[in-house]
Amino acid sequence: MNHFKIKDVFKKSKLLIQRDFFTYVAIVMIIESLALFLINQVSSRVFSLALISAKMKGITNENFLQVFSHPTAIFLLLSVAIISAIFIVLQLTITTSYANGGYTKEPLNLKRALAPLKRIKAKEILLLLIFVFVISPNGNLSISSEITSNLHLPRFIVDTILENTLYSTLYFSAIAISFYLNLRLYYAFVIFSLEPLSFTESLKKSWKITKHQQLRILGLIGTITISSVVGVLVIFALAYLPYVGLAAMWPHLDRLFNSVMQVFFLFGTIIFISFVAILSIQVAVVSYHELNNEEPFEITKKHHALKYRIAFNTLTLLAFCAAVFAAYYDQPDPSLLGNVKIVAHRGESFAAIENTMESLKLANEYKPDFVEMDIQQTKDHQIVVYHDYTLKRLSDQSDRINALTWDELKDVEISHRGHTSTIPLFDDYLALASELNQPLMVEVKTTSLDSPEFLDDMMALIKKNKMEHRVIFQSLDLDAILLLKEKYPSATTGYILGFNLGGLENINVDFFSIEDFSISSRVMRDVHKYNKGLFVWTVNDEDNMRLYLQSDVTGIITDHAATAKDIFKDLRERRLSDIFWNFSFD
Repeated sequence: MNHFKIKDVFKKSKLLIQRDFFTYVAIVMIIESLALFLINQVSSRVFSLALISAKMKGITNENFLQVFSHPTAIFLLLSVAIISAIFIVLQLTITTSYANGGYTKEPLNLKRALAPLKRIKAKEILLLLIFVFVISPNGNLSISSEITSNLHLPRFIVDTILENTLYSTLYFSAIAISFYLNLRLYYAFVIFSLEPLSFTESLKKSWKITKHQQLRILGLIGTITISSVVGVLVIFALAYLPYVGLAAMWPHLDRLFNSVMQVFFLFGTIIFISFVAILSIQVAVVSYHELNNEEPFEITKKHHALKYRIAFNTLTLLAFCAAVFAAYYDQPDPSLLGNVKIVAHRGESFAAIENTMESLKLANEYKPDFVEMDIQQTKDHQIVVYHDYTLKRLSDQSDRINALTWDELKDVEISHRGHTSTIPLFDDYLALASELNQPLMVEVKTTSLDSPEFLDDMMALIKKNKMEHRVIFQSLDLDAILLLKEKYPSATTGYILGFNLGGLENINVDFFSIEDFSISSRVMRDVHKYNKGLFVWTVNDEDNMRLYLQSDVTGIITDHAATAKDIFKDLRERRLSDIFWNFSFD
């Protein structure tokens, strides 16, 4: 087996892409959009049938085991996965076949596009599903689909894993294994698309030919990654430096220059990112042919008729001018923002230890709408503020909270990120919150050893500290939160869904609290239909903050409340055009 030179691979890839760059972009975008549309339309309907057959509104962390008692639902859910995988495979084989155009004189047609699907054997379906939905997204090195590249474990599951040393080791080991598998199976889809081999045979061949090529493949991927970062920085410099000079010479035209350079940066970045996405595909194809000592046919740039070039350039110029016009004339529009609540997750958990008195004081400085915190009972039925059911993550002890009395627990030192503190009583925490006039979101954590008076004791403490109208409640325990609503109808209650696929049940709570991973159009429809509130957690990414702060969710729960407050303020003062591409030279 030959080796390839990284420099030669990029040189040939660039020439092949330049043959007809804009047609290349159009094909990739159309195929990606079509695959996404078909998956949404077909898979969502089959998924709905599965829910109907199981007599469920949605699949959650509470009821997912019920699915296994309905064979029809299991069959339909498997069908959803298989249908989605087939569309993804079709998308990838078409784009790979187009990238191979310089190495074959056969035109790309429907027969060639569908040929790889015919080679998938029934016994390979499970292997195909694992590769498409598990291995490829988690390594994401080779030719992959945007549809699966964002698949990931929900944040709350990752947080739970990282709290345990053994689970953390297994988790990072799995990521490392997935990365290695992606490296060894780098050419799997190239081989499957271009050669008359089954999917299993394609995997085996990729494994064989990458045995001594791993460093070179990493070199290809590293070069593309570094080039992507440098490219965006260059585009920024090409936009920003002229703006600085022009604005200094003609300050009265600052706003016009700002608008033009914003749009230049936007257009330039879109074109460059499209080029990088295509380059990733082309590099895989070219390097595979290099390993086989195969050269492309004579590469000649395609020249479209003059009228098509004029039409394309005219449309591009018109789009650019329209974008500049929108950026120049748009004014701040506060109506774009809803009344979205910002909730500080476990108080301030970076400059202090979560759920402590210090974390409450620091979080209050940001003036969040709520500070979220967790309560549970000790062995002697005192209510304390603490998230985990054991002391292991934050102390040298591993005892369960409900196995210790308050006297045994109150002097336990907890530490994290160089900070030390102690676990507070709920009563003391409420007193401080009342003094600070800080509303709270109380998460009620339950166990089988809780006293029957747990909820009543909680409400008594809240009343004692005169916090009745400044507290809302949520819990993962559906029975507990429904009981709280039944006993105290005026209390604002919410049900936490750690995981949800599909719709929501109309239950007697005021809001749902759902992990960002599970938010969908179906969830939003049901929330509006049932007239419920919706809190989304844990929203730490700034782009997601901007998204939700401009939506009609009730609130976001975040570890970065100060950042969320700044973004909210920034959005209120920015123009519509800025909100679309979140960029300004001011």
